[in-house]
Formats: sequence, structure tokens, C-alpha cells
Amino acid sequence: MLENVKRKFDAVNKLAQKTGVQEIIDLSKFLKDRISHPDSFVAMLGETSSGKTTLLNGFLGGNYLYTSVQPSTGAIVELEFTPEDVPYQYYAILQNATAAKLSKEDFIEYSKTPKENIKRLWMKTQSAKYGDCKLRLFDTPGYGSVIEKHEEILTEFLPESNIIIYVVCHRVGIQQDDYNFIHYVSEIITEDTEFVLVINRVPENTDKDNKRVNEIKRYVSDMLHYKPQTFLVPNIPCENDEYPLPRCDDLWAYIKESIFSEKHQKQLEKSFEGYVFGLFDRCEAYITQKAAAQKMDQSESDILIKELKNTITQLENAKDQLVEPTFEKLVDIIPSKLSRAKDNVIGAIHKKIDKSNKGEEQQIVVYINTHMLQFETKKQVDEIRFYIEAKLTELNKQIEDMLNQCVQKIEHTIELHFSVETANMAKGIFKKYAGNVLEQSLLGYFKQFAGRGGTGIANGAKHLLKKVGDLFGRTFSRETHNKLASTLSKIGATSAKAVGMAVAVGIELLSMAVDFVTWQGSLKKKVTKGVEKWHDEVLTAIKDDLNDLKKENLTLQDERISGFRKIIDSMSERDNNDERIDELITMLDATRTEIGEYSYE
Repeated sequence: MLENVKRKFDAVNKLAQKTGVQEIIDLSKFLKDRISHPDSFVAMLGETSSGKTTLLNGFLGGNYLYTSVQPSTGAIVELEFTPEDVPYQYYAILQNATAAKLSKEDFIEYSKTPKENIKRLWMKTQSAKYGDCKLRLFDTPGYGSVIEKHEEILTEFLPESNIIIYVVCHRVGIQQDDYNFIHYVSEIITEDTEFVLVINRVPENTDKDNKRVNEIKRYVSDMLHYKPQTFLVPNIPCENDEYPLPRCDDLWAYIKESIFSEKHQKQLEKSFEGYVFGLFDRCEAYITQKAAAQKMDQSESDILIKELKNTITQLENAKDQLVEPTFEKLVDIIPSKLSRAKDNVIGAIHKKIDKSNKGEEQQIVVYINTHMLQFETKKQVDEIRFYIEAKLTELNKQIEDMLNQCVQKIEHTIELHFSVETANMAKGIFKKYAGNVLEQSLLGYFKQFAGRGGTGIANGAKHLLKKVGDLFGRTFSRETHNKLASTLSKIGATSAKAVGMAVAVGIELLSMAVDFVTWQGSLKKKVTKGVEKWHDEVLTAIKDDLNDLKKENLTLQDERISGFRKIIDSMSERDNNDERIDELITMLDATRTEIGEYSYE
């Protein structure tokens, strides 16, 4: 598997080692480990008490994970399967990213009641079936806990997952939190991530045409806009106070088949090949910069460094003049927009109540709770999301234009003051500017995710390895906002969650013997109170999310600045060993010929 990728990596790795640059060597080391041991990620999602942990115990063949009649998973639990002959090993991944070995007893205890310094729990064991793909299964808490305490599931693990298994209890069916959860998930996973629906604890002799089964499948299909692969897991009675171990062999056989499928292998190959070429780009950027610095005379070098410093100043100013003001304006205007949204929701629902007829009390309350609140709040929040996206797209365009102007000015200076030979080499430095951003972003990516190589790595490759191309005379290619899509999805999900938690409209009115006019007035008061609670919770969440997104944008600017500073460092640190530079150039050309071209589309 991945033989062609490994061959290309070996060639680029030799070049990386030859540069002698520790950061490039470290990056190559990370990449070698991931190519040698590619991971596959499967996330178990579902509402509290849907039976996710019990399904995993069935897969493991024993009660290795804590289960209870009460909600039992308080922490994220990672199960890693390797080909090595190892006994069950238990660890806690701490908030500082270190791992602490645990006894089985402590592992179980922390599963029930996680400590504040624990990010997730990790169990490692051998698997003859799944070890070759280094399968990693993630057992997760319910929606409320994920949103409040484990956002890393949404921003880190889910986009990286090959498969998401969503578990719904047959008896309970689809609830509001399921709706929120699935809607959220559908917005942040990639098209390459497979969504598998498991309907758990299905009564004996239930077939695929069962009314509740079809109801669950229809709801999920409507939310995803396609029909996911679905498995029914039969209910097994609890005997002798021992929790049953559902086998669901067809589910796990399907998971294995999907992981080892030709489609998945091609995704892995394309993704890793992208990282290999990214590593080559970083090597080429370093060698090109060194060669240019070697060829330039001191006056040319001084001119170039001066222009680079001017560009850095422009980027620094952009933080104060563009990024900060944009987010300040957003934070200032969102309260008034959300206040209007609140009034619109209340007005629409009050209008519906006023038009209701006597005898329709029950139907109106049910309609408002199950449909109208969700529909009206979503419509209003979507408008706010579109507004935020438009403003941030505008911000990104302003920064792009500024960078493009800076680069064109540098090119003009090069053409005026440099010889033909050094001018071409100097331009080559900027064509490889992407390598500097790549080195930071890609190295950080591997460090953050322990270099995992699931389907999501394709997203990383697409994002991090997008070529700058010929920067001169063309629009400067932009790095996308890493967190923008996730933030916009979270705003929508937070709104839906607030509706479910804060608005329990008029249920008690169904059993009250009041006249129709009084009933209408009471219901409108309930609606107003509930929507105001929704408004307050969503406003707080949006402000927090915008603050996080501002930090992401400032970090992106810092990465750009760092890239230009690295070019200055390479220009300032001349290598007087002409023979070494010539060897690097020769090796670079040979490596380029050996690995060929990569399509970045």
C-alpha cells in the first residue's frame, strides 16, 4: 500500500536531510511515520443513552468500557487498534497534550467522572482485523456535553474522520438534540466522510419496513440530503445484571470493507502525495533562497530586504487597520441585528396565534414547538451568518489586494535594480513563498493531530498545499479562514440548541381549562419569554465565536509575516560554501525529475 508515495517520499527525504534545516528534517520525520502507519478514524456519535458504548463493548467482545443505566460517557474515549502484539493499555491525554498511563480501574473511573486536566481517554490494543489500518474509534458524549465541554470533537476529530457512526435508539427515535447534532455534523464534515446510521435496540422481529425505522431514516436523510447506509441492531435483554454485548457483525464488516476499499486507499495515496510534494516545495524554497542570496551582491540584497521589511510593516498594519476594525464592527452591529431577528420571530409566531381558531389550541402549540420556532429562528440566524461571511470575505479580499500590491512593488524594484540572473532568482523566492507558510502550518498540523492520516488529511493537503503560483501580475492566492465554516455552522447549531433548551412553549397550557382569548394571550407571553431566552443565549455565543475567529485571523496574519521574515533570514545568512549550494541545486533538479509533477486541484 502507498508504494508509489513511499518511493517519492524517499527521494524527497534525502533532499530534506541534505538541507540540514532542522525544521524541514522534523517535518520529514513526521511525514515518514504517517506514511508508514496511516490511521483510519471512526467517530461514534449519538444522543446520551443511545447505546454507543455498549456497541463498542460488543465490538471489543467484553465490557471493557464503562456502561450504566444512567448516561455513562463523560469523556471522549479513543480506542486504537494496532498490528503489534500488545496487551490492553490505558492512558489519559491531558490538556497539555502529554499522555499519562493509567490503570484499568482509573480508566473506568475517569470515564464516569473525567478530571478537568484530561482532554480524552485512550485505550490501545492489538487487532488482527483492523491493526493494519491503525483503526481509531472515538466514543463520544451526547450533544449537550460535546457543545459545552468537547468542542475539539467538532473542530478537530470529525473533519478528520473516515466514517461517522450515528446511533439512534429505536424506542426514543429522533429528538431535537439529534436534529441539532446531525445538522451540525453535516456542515463540518467533508464529502469524503461517510455517514453511517445505526438504529439501536430494535425490538425482536422488526424489519426494515417498520414505521419507527422508516421515520428515523427519513428524518436523517432529510437532514443529510442523501440516504446513509443504515444498520439495525436488535435489542438484547439484560440478564444477571450483566450488560449485553450486541454483535452487529454486519456493521463492523461494513466498516472494515470501507476502510480497506480502493476508494479510501486512493484518497490516502492522493493526500500523502500532496504532503510529499509540499515537503519538496519547502526544500525548494530553502535552496532557492540560499542560491539567490549567494548570487546577489550586497546592494541587491539590501534593496530586497528593505522591500520585504516594508511588506511586513504593511501586514502588521493590516492587523490594526483591517482585521481589528472589521471584527469590532461585527461585534457592535450583531446585537441590533439579532434584536431585529428576535422581533421578527416573535411577530411571525404571534401572527400565527392570532389567526388560530377555537378548538385548534393543541395543534397550534404542537406546530409552534415542532416546526415554527425552529424554522423562524433558523431563517433569521441564517441571514446573520450570511452577513458575517460576507464581511469576512470582504476583509480577506482587502488583505489579498494589499499583498498583491506589495508583491508587485517588490517585482518592480527587482527589475529596476537587479541583474537578469539575480532578478529571476529573486522572483523565484516569492514563487516559493508558500513553502514558508507550509512549513509552519503543516508542521503544526502534524504536531496537533499526532500526524494522523485519515480522510481529513485530504482537506489539510488541499488547504495547506494550495500553490501560490506566479504571484506577479495575478491575484494573490488566499489562505482560507480555517475556522470560518466551523464558526458559521456552530452559530446555527447554537441557535437550534437554544430553541430546544430555552423554549418550551405552552405545553402546560394544553391541560389548562381557560377561555380561548386568555389562552391566546398566555401563549403569546410564553413565546415572547422563550424567544428572548433564545436571543440572549445566541448573542453571547456569537460574540464568543467572533472573538475566536478574530484570533484565527490574527494568527493567519502572523503566519504570513513569519513567512516573509524567514526570507529575510535566508538573505541575511549567506552560505559561503559555493560547492554545497551547487550540490543542493543539482540534487533538487534530480529530485524534481524523479517525483514528477503533482496536480493541486
